[in-house]
Amino acid sequence: MVSRPFESFSRLTKCTPWLQGSLTAAALTISVLPLNRLSDRIGRKPILLLGLSVALMSILWVGLAKTFWSLAASQCFRGLFDGNISVSKNVIGEMTDYTNRSRAFSLFLILSTCGRTLGLLIGGDLQKRSSSLFGIEFFKQHPYFLPCLVVAIILAIAFIVILFFLEETAPRRVLGRQSLQEESSQTYSPPLRELAVYPVIIAVANYTGLVFLNQCENALLPLVFAMPVEIGGLGFNPAQIGYILGAYSLLTTFFLAFFFGPIIRFFGERRFFIFCVFSQLLMWVMLPIIHQYARHFGIGAHVWVGLAVMSLPHVCVEMGFGCIYTYLIGAAPNRRSMSSTIAVAYVISSIFGIMVPTMATSLFSYSIQHNILGGYAVYAVISFWTVLATLVAFCLPFDARPVWERERS
Repeated sequence: MVSRPFESFSRLTKCTPWLQGSLTAAALTISVLPLNRLSDRIGRKPILLLGLSVALMSILWVGLAKTFWSLAASQCFRGLFDGNISVSKNVIGEMTDYTNRSRAFSLFLILSTCGRTLGLLIGGDLQKRSSSLFGIEFFKQHPYFLPCLVVAIILAIAFIVILFFLEETAPRRVLGRQSLQEESSQTYSPPLRELAVYPVIIAVANYTGLVFLNQCENALLPLVFAMPVEIGGLGFNPAQIGYILGAYSLLTTFFLAFFFGPIIRFFGERRFFIFCVFSQLLMWVMLPIIHQYARHFGIGAHVWVGLAVMSLPHVCVEMGFGCIYTYLIGAAPNRRSMSSTIAVAYVISSIFGIMVPTMATSLFSYSIQHNILGGYAVYAVISFWTVLATLVAFCLPFDARPVWERERS
């Protein structure tokens, strides 16, 4: 059945979140490490340009897709050849030092959040206008091609900017004239067994824990907001859900832009990261409380106040990534193993990207269907993992600087 063309494009778009979250993550699990290690040899810039080219072709492919398998293939294609998700972190790590690295990653997160918001606006607005605006049969048959084309143009501009203005940061390409022996010792990708050391294991474990909590939030919040109050949700309509999630994104951008730097300078990466992880407990405690209020008193001021309180853990989980990226770079045994450390973390996070959304939503459904802990068992399980992730966060070292930067100072 799935191989037949969809009767309408709206049926196809219902599969998009699953495809983006699972198929791309599955392909990334295979490709992240090889692409990172290839960037050690040929440079970061070629891999970034390859990733943008693949993303451009993939998004146009999505706009033209009319069958399930065509859309699925586009996402697998992007996941297999787009290494930007991790190589870009290598570039930031190589362009900065411990004095400005956290701030640089916060800027990266700001731009990522703005990009997601812009993408939603482009996709929603242009999809509605494309067929009526042009009145062309092609746009009626492919109503998502226009927003995909606009995104492709943005990617093409980014390609040109990187091609002409980004300087290579890979150590192999910036060493200059050195002896072959010295170059080889500093730049070739190290064997993965070099990464089986305590600092790397702890940093990757904390990154994985944060990804787990973030994936749970991304999977459950839209579901809880949309489900009827009678079966564990809040009964919001799509517009309300969009406003809530959009407000969370705007608040995250605001805090990253104006408060992340001062907070890190005052508290330090370790203490603030522990707080960010522990704050997620607030979300999983607040959700059943908000639901009980909605069930007994309807959607009123108390529910909106509760949702406002939930914005704190949402903001903190995003800022936590700014901290843990610094620890991933700092955990690398040496400069030449930095990209492999980041790649290993992304491989594990991609695996979680495949499993966690399905696990979280299935547990939500099972809890309600069997009335386990009043239908709130899913929140109890995630709260337990939040406590474990907080305990693991205490194992992070007090100094997030890489070994080579500590030796230099």
